[in-house]
Amino acid sequence: MHPPFIPLLAKKKSRLSFYGASLILSLPLFSGGIWAQSVSIPNTAAMGQALSANITGTYTSAPTHCPTGGVTDAAVAGNGDMAIVLGGSSSALRFYVGKADFFGVLRGQVQSVGSLLLSAPSLSGSPYSVKQNVGAATITGSFV
Repeated sequence: MHPPFIPLLAKKKSRLSFYGASLILSLPLFSGGIWAQSVSIPNTAAMGQALSANITGTYTSAPTHCPTGGVTDAAVAGNGDMAIVLGGSSSALRFYVGKADFFGVLRGQVQSVGSLLLSAPSLSGSPYSVKQNVGAATITGSFV
């Protein structure tokens, strides 16, 4: 027995608007548009702050992968153009500053513009407690 007849694929052009820019896609759809689906893209510029407001991270130990060429386990704050990564122990906090203009083509990642070391030897051995708030782009810590 032969498989059932499948209609030939037809191409349908769709126009999407994203951040005010238009994009025309050529999508293969079954003739008659049986599988056609309308997708609404939200205005993330207006909703972004509300979506990220409740995203937080809590760190109870100093990061071990900072700096790294991969994914860091440190608290990160930024706005897409500049970023700060908090590394080091409670007695030697290091703030790594990155800027999108310093993208390293050879390394394939944003390069550090510089870093700031905050040394407090009297906090050696103290508890490490850092909270990251993605929506507000803040990092707060307590080391007492």
